[in-house]
Amino acid sequence: MFKQTFLTTRNRGPKILVLSGIHGDETQAVKAVLKLAEEISKSVNSPASALSKVTSYTFLHGVNDYGLLTHQRENTFQKETAPSQNLNRLFAPTYQTPQEVKDLITPEIEAADIVIDVHNSPVCKNCFLVDYDSYAEKCLSLTKKTALTPLLRVANVNAGTVKSKALSLGKIGFTVELNGMGFLGSDADQAATLLQDFLISTIDSYEEPVITLDNLVDYLSVFLFSKISGILEWKRLDPLMKKYSKGETICTVTSLDGKEVQEIKAPFSGGFVYDIPDSLYISKGEPFIEYAKNPQELFNKV
Repeated sequence: MFKQTFLTTRNRGPKILVLSGIHGDETQAVKAVLKLAEEISKSVNSPASALSKVTSYTFLHGVNDYGLLTHQRENTFQKETAPSQNLNRLFAPTYQTPQEVKDLITPEIEAADIVIDVHNSPVCKNCFLVDYDSYAEKCLSLTKKTALTPLLRVANVNAGTVKSKALSLGKIGFTVELNGMGFLGSDADQAATLLQDFLISTIDSYEEPVITLDNLVDYLSVFLFSKISGILEWKRLDPLMKKYSKGETICTVTSLDGKEVQEIKAPFSGGFVYDIPDSLYISKGEPFIEYAKNPQELFNKV
């Protein structure tokens, strides 16, 4: 699995997460998403492009790298005594392994507004979407705006999928199935174009959460800056859910030689809105945390 992130110059719009290859025999999806990411890299900051109306794109390519290498659906990199696993069923609470994959993907889902998990199937004509009943109306409205000819499966209750995890967190979650299996099927360029049409339609349909004055009182936030250059050491498990009291130590920054230590304390009782857990090294003066009063209450309201 490898990750790509594209940031736009906008500070509004959804954060979009796109995954591919969670099933190792669905390489057509990986090819299409790679081509989509290439197109987005060219268009992401063009004001004329519909693809620029977002805050960011994150791609997780080839999630099941072991399955892709062996052309098998499941993750085959297991202990001899353990069976292979369908990675798109591991997000239910009852599934605990492979925990490292779950731990890599779950924070990305939490950070996104729209999650699109791309698969492929030999029974498809172009693409079809899979969604839960509660999102069926939105799913149906999207199909009228795209070049897709989808078959809708709106009562799908597969537990533990990427989509079900996204929906459980209040995100907009889709599974998009492309035509073909393995190295066979429709042309990857055509599949990427269809996927791009769907993505643009999703962006156009996205409604930015409205923040009222009452919400803003709760949300008041500050950026915390590093006073030294060094390694960031976090001392919390879940930045969005854990609440800190004023003056409580959030994290520390330690210089590379270990001689300087900066202790970051909560400026007021509240919690994290944004941080950079994927970057352990920070420079002096760099903002690395957005800290807010009652951020979780705000999220629940909107």
